[in-house]
Amino acid sequence: EPDEGALEEVLSRKREGERKLSRLYHVGRLLRSGLEVLKDLRQELNRAYLREFETRVNEFFSFITHGEYQGVEFGAQSLFFDGETFKREWRAVRRDGAVFPISELSDGTAAQLLLSARLALIRLFFDREAFLLFDEPFAYFDQQRTSKAKDILSSLAEEGWQIIVLSAKA
Repeated sequence: EPDEGALEEVLSRKREGERKLSRLYHVGRLLRSGLEVLKDLRQELNRAYLREFETRVNEFFSFITHGEYQGVEFGAQSLFFDGETFKREWRAVRRDGAVFPISELSDGTAAQLLLSARLALIRLFFDREAFLLFDEPFAYFDQQRTSKAKDILSSLAEEGWQIIVLSAKA
């Protein structure tokens, strides 16, 4: 004869499992919907700000390199990039018009381009002062380019930004 207590416990566990499965289904639908909203937002941000971002990166990069590099060509048409996209898709344009993939730039020039991109993003999206933390931002810069980059950071500091630069000397 079946044990009614054991059967009732199995049925209770089944009902609890069904409730959890139903909640997971709803959470999944919510997450998929949120993902679509974020995808649309990403596209809208790219449409609205990519050209201005490119202009600002070019200005900072040209300034830091004393005009040796006039700009950047962005193969990936997105403000959202990772290190691999940066290396694979971006190209630096030298004063004489020669175009170089990031992988062919010196470590210092590549770092100057990344700093230019970070500064462009800051200028683009922050309408009020905050703080910036840099860890060895000038590690591969020569003295002239370090001076130019410090000029940019000084101008941010004069506007009220708190700039923290970490550096170690051997």
